[in-house]
Amino acid sequence: MGNTDIKLPVNVNEDSFFAVNIDNQANFIEEIINLGKLFCQDKVTLFEKGGEVNYVYGTSNANFPGLDKKEYFTHLYFGSESELLTKMGSVPSNLTAPAKEQLYFEHFIRLQNTTKYLVSLEAKKIDKLL
Repeated sequence: MGNTDIKLPVNVNEDSFFAVNIDNQANFIEEIINLGKLFCQDKVTLFEKGGEVNYVYGTSNANFPGLDKKEYFTHLYFGSESELLTKMGSVPSNLTAPAKEQLYFEHFIRLQNTTKYLVSLEAKKIDKLL
């Protein structure tokens, strides 16, 4: 979503890239941030290895999060929209920092059983890579 300063946000379609640090390059995050700046992106979303540190890093002078500023989040939710939104195909997802007492896997519980199974299989593959 773009232009979130107005009452009705405007959907902005743009290509996105998903990059994985397969070779464990020490300067990978710095390179992603520099690419975001080079290609005039407002921000880049970073999930560091282990999943403990996740944040949006500002790569422009846009209002959110601001140039060279970080906004931390703890969870990625699928199927709902918010100010910080991205879409994978037609499925919206958003990044949030829920209260500690909130169940982090709330979105998983809502999935159909077949989908839960497929998500679990993919999670196991990713876990092996980490």
